[in-house]
Amino acid sequence: HACDSNCLWTGTVVAAEAFRFAVTQTAAAKNATLFYFGALKLLNKITAIPGLIARSASAPGEPHAANWEQSKAAGYEGWYWQANVSSDQITGHMLAFPIIIRLLKDDPAAEDAAQLI
Repeated sequence: HACDSNCLWTGTVVAAEAFRFAVTQTAAAKNATLFYFGALKLLNKITAIPGLIARSASAPGEPHAANWEQSKAAGYEGWYWQANVSSDQITGHMLAFPIIIRLLKDDPAAEDAAQLI
């Protein structure tokens, strides 16, 4: 869903769900963590520029502002992304990634998070 704060708030949700998983060890908490972590990965991959994180993304057919970039990343044809990421947006990613690495250390997501830092 396109909004101006996907990085920040999605990273916060990833952290919260990972902490819930650490406490409960339930499949639901782990699945939620991985689902929202997938959104952070999308914001990293959609730009097709290593190290450049999208502030937000819009799937094909979803509304987006006219000044958004069309993705050139493989697998994201028809997607658009917002390019004006700010330091507070980066904070969402940098909050989530170390928590994923620490709390889901036996899951492939931990390696993915390490690669994204």
